Amino acid sequence: MRVHRMIGLLLLGVAALGFLTPAFGAGDTAYVNMETIFEGYYKTLRANAAFEQKKRDFEERMSILRDELQSMVTEAKKLEENVSNELLSQEARDDSRRKLQLRVERLRAKEEEFGQFRRDGMRDLNKDRLAAEKELIDDITEFVRSYCKGKGYRIVYDINGRSLNRVPVLLLYPEDEEITEATLAEINKGHEEELQKAKAELEAIRKTVEDNAKTGTEATDAGN
Repeated sequence: MRVHRMIGLLLLGVAALGFLTPAFGAGDTAYVNMETIFEGYYKTLRANAAFEQKKRDFEERMSILRDELQSMVTEAKKLEENVSNELLSQEARDDSRRKLQLRVERLRAKEEEFGQFRRDGMRDLNKDRLAAEKELIDDITEFVRSYCKGKGYRIVYDINGRSLNRVPVLLLYPEDEEITEATLAEINKGHEEELQKAKAELEAIRKTVEDNAKTGTEATDAGN
């Protein structure tokens, strides 16, 4: 789940005030990378792990339906061959023709089921991802604003911010005034165990997916 461009734009309105108001002292201004905080936030990692698991479950179900569909296609092809096989009796060929008609009907129904399941699944995954991202962005933004106010900062720039044409808002800034790491540590404070657990779960899920993909590729190569 990658952070959307809107993360960079969330503080853009605040950052823009720096061009409209008198310059503040060095101690009044800070710089933060909102994307780094988003990616390193324990709730983001936890949400990523949950999303990857949900995606994995969906793909496994897709694989089952795909195998069922392929099995039906194979059966239909075999019946089709029997229909045109002159070595078989007419009765056997007629029987294969009737069975083929039934298989074709079921195959069409299965194809529709497969397509509908895929569309619904992709829609639901995307909906869940967007909802989770919005909740995380709102949560992080509220925390950063509160944290920075508590530290006495009057203006905070997102160094990862982009303008509408994707040009960086800040081309140069004093790096010694960046507070990304301190802010990330503070937002994860008291949740270090959850953070490590979420990281481990996410890595385990991704490794399983990679191993399965590798196994599937090797099986395909062996079949060829």
